[in-house]
Amino acid sequence: MQASVHDLPDEIILLVFAYLKKGLPAGRYNKALRRTALGWVKAGHVCSRWRQVLLENATLWTDVTSFYDVGVIEEFKSRSRDALLNLDIDLLCDHALGRSADSRVVEYLTQDDLWERSFRVKIDDARSVRYRDYLPSLAYPTIVRALTRTSLTNLVELRLFIPREAGQLHVLSAPCLRTLCLKSDAAEAWQCLLVFETFADFLSESRHLQHVQLQRAVDSRFSGRYQARRQTPLLALQHAEFDCFDEGLVALISQHCFLLPGAYSNLDIFGVRVLNYAIALVTSFMQCSSTTVSARIARQRERAYALDGVFLSYRSEFYALRLAFARGRRVTWRKDLAEPSWTWDDFANAYDCQAISSLHLHHSLYISPEDDPSQTNDQLSTTLLRSLGGLQELNIEHESHFDFVRSLPITPGLKVISVKDPSVCDLVHLWHFIRRQEQTRSTVDVTLTGRVFDDDVIMAEQRAYDEAPLLAAVGVLCNLNDRRVIRHRAQYR
Repeated sequence: MQASVHDLPDEIILLVFAYLKKGLPAGRYNKALRRTALGWVKAGHVCSRWRQVLLENATLWTDVTSFYDVGVIEEFKSRSRDALLNLDIDLLCDHALGRSADSRVVEYLTQDDLWERSFRVKIDDARSVRYRDYLPSLAYPTIVRALTRTSLTNLVELRLFIPREAGQLHVLSAPCLRTLCLKSDAAEAWQCLLVFETFADFLSESRHLQHVQLQRAVDSRFSGRYQARRQTPLLALQHAEFDCFDEGLVALISQHCFLLPGAYSNLDIFGVRVLNYAIALVTSFMQCSSTTVSARIARQRERAYALDGVFLSYRSEFYALRLAFARGRRVTWRKDLAEPSWTWDDFANAYDCQAISSLHLHHSLYISPEDDPSQTNDQLSTTLLRSLGGLQELNIEHESHFDFVRSLPITPGLKVISVKDPSVCDLVHLWHFIRRQEQTRSTVDVTLTGRVFDDDVIMAEQRAYDEAPLLAAVGVLCNLNDRRVIRHRAQYR
């Protein structure tokens, strides 16, 4: 007697449906064919028994946002019966590409009963310009109101991007939440999605929070009149990644959470009120050891456009001092160029810079090519550089860095030096720097990295002629490894 797919056990049929859901998504619109793909749903037409198993299993229908159609969404909701729903607006917008926009879809998806039944809500990538017709900017205030008035007792994962024009959340009730990811385009603290008191109340009610990711989302301004108190054990975080306009948010999270030994954490501090207090807060929360600290200093720009894609939401230029510790924990201290809240001298006096064993200078540290480090207060201070007596590794990526490393103290422990794309002048500066360290040749390893462009034989010979005596001189002082790769510019045209 031959076996038939009709006779397969229910468990096997359900596994087939689960596999097909991953490989054959349902609901994606094909603009060329002008029709919507049924995907895994077609497997219900194999035979009457497969259709029966499909209709009787409520969890297969919980992805209610697979189809950009109110009628289909209602049908999925009905077939899911009492099962918790997955409200993925990103998926909805992606599957809708090519279709005409229907305002009824967004109106239906912001109903309270859908949010109350959801175990997962995701509205992040939908802010893209390509999805603007399906999730217009006017829909975000409605989403904020739905979050405010709904008790999200079943919600386990919340991933949201809310523009600052949509308003603020004054209530967030989700006691079972495990993953919280909130993003905004706030330029100032008062424009953030969550006010301090709202986030404090949320943390005090949370019982299972494990993953936190906040991007310009919490207004950390705190007058001191509100005292958050936790009556239950601290939340054990496996992942903490957030930025804040000052140290107030770190203080609040520290009152309610702690990091597990293997947890990942990445903090970005835009500014501080009191630098010493902020450093103490971050050090305590991250439980970071001061014995293995690597520092990376770079001048960066950050900007974001509003949902219209025309006007800027915010723009900032700053120095970023990133400290990396063991177990994948990092903190970035931003020194804003326009309105700095601390100075390099302040940081050198407040932090144990002697513990920094690795220094990576990234890109140019000048504000403009015409800058002279001796004539501006925005550059790295001599006080900070001279406090780095524990350096063991130094990475240089730009010619401007040699204007600063000459202020470094004589460090007997400096064993590794890396220079990216060195010019002839850089090799001269490198020779002077190594010579000043007064170390034996066998103790210092110097590596040259990057690319060398030799477009013709004459250029290659001239480069070799200019560099040869300098490389020989540097090689006398250290173990020199030239790992630069020779390229021709024609390869990049």
